[in-house]
Amino acid sequence: TVPAIIASFSSFVQMQVNFTQGGNRTLCAEADWNDTIAELNESDNTACTPVNVSSLYGFSLTSAQNQTVVQPTGFAVFVLEINSQAINANTVNLTHGPLPTGWSLSFSPPNVSLAPKGSQDDTASSIIAVNTSGLTPQGKYDILVEGVSGVDARFRANMTFTVVIGGQYGVAIFPPVANGSVAAGDYLPYSFTVYNSGNSNDTLEFSNSTPPPGWTVLLSRTSVFLDAGGNV
Repeated sequence: TVPAIIASFSSFVQMQVNFTQGGNRTLCAEADWNDTIAELNESDNTACTPVNVSSLYGFSLTSAQNQTVVQPTGFAVFVLEINSQAINANTVNLTHGPLPTGWSLSFSPPNVSLAPKGSQDDTASSIIAVNTSGLTPQGKYDILVEGVSGVDARFRANMTFTVVIGGQYGVAIFPPVANGSVAAGDYLPYSFTVYNSGNSNDTLEFSNSTPPPGWTVLLSRTSVFLDAGGNV
């Protein structure tokens, strides 16, 4: 709170902000945010400045593909990329969440070393190998993978990998949900990948739920033939 300011004078205010993650941010300060003071011009009460926050040991996890379809007893392989977002060298230890009964997961390697962001060796990779069980029912299974800084455990990141267990016949769609916004009267495209998660060739048919009144849903095709394990 700033004490009363005499007309034509100014007052100095100091802000202290604790950022928990690195990256580009925009910091804004607003005076009289609830408009309790009557002013001739209310549009100049906000001041913003860009801030580039340097992270001490931050990093991110990415993967070119984080979902796949296998048959029972099959195995899935993913490539996990670990990218430094920090100004310091770091070590990242990899762990995973609970697995379905009979499954196993391994990292190769289970920990990686990262150089500071922007320098050589600021990115590393680990191969994730998932072995499934023959007793696992058909369906979709999510696996949480987490990286934790070996220097400061407060810095961590995670991502989810999905393994679909197929049966004689099955289908999976990625992504399962999509959101977007358009102007009234325009179309919103929704692109997705369809997997034949069964172990038999199959023709998959597409349909849609009833849209709101006045809306139209157009399907680029109504069916597709896919070999076992195929996708389009």
